[in-house]
Amino acid sequence: MIEHSPILIIRNLGDATITYVNDAVCKLFNISKESIIGHKWLTDLTQDEKRTILDSLNIANNNLGSFKTIVPYKLKDGTEKTIEWNTSPIFDSTGNFTGEYQGLGFDITEKTFIEKKLHQKESQLEIFFKQSLDGFFFLQNNKLLNLSELGNK
Repeated sequence: MIEHSPILIIRNLGDATITYVNDAVCKLFNISKESIIGHKWLTDLTQDEKRTILDSLNIANNNLGSFKTIVPYKLKDGTEKTIEWNTSPIFDSTGNFTGEYQGLGFDITEKTFIEKKLHQKESQLEIFFKQSLDGFFFLQNNKLLNLSELGNK
């Protein structure tokens, strides 16, 4: 079930060396398991992205806590993706830390795109109202609305 889940699943050591990936990771990043397991998955990231992830791993290694990171990726085909990783330490049945972390990745590319567009529209609307010298009136079904009624609708 985990192997064929649409959720990206990665297990890695505290130094970012990958110990497991599921099919969704291989498909998204167009890699084989053999080419990535045993290697650090930070090789294709920018220095800032690497630093963010390694800092999170260092904090997690010190307090064995879960953490969330949002990482932009540029795939081999040029497509840009934004993945939100929710990473937690793995403990054995006796409660001892195994030295591994499991990350669950979610593609939030569309969400971040929509949020960016919404922010741009809000900024445009704010500029429009700030630069307007005249007042405004609102019509609904060709009927002038009383501005005090707007809060009640």
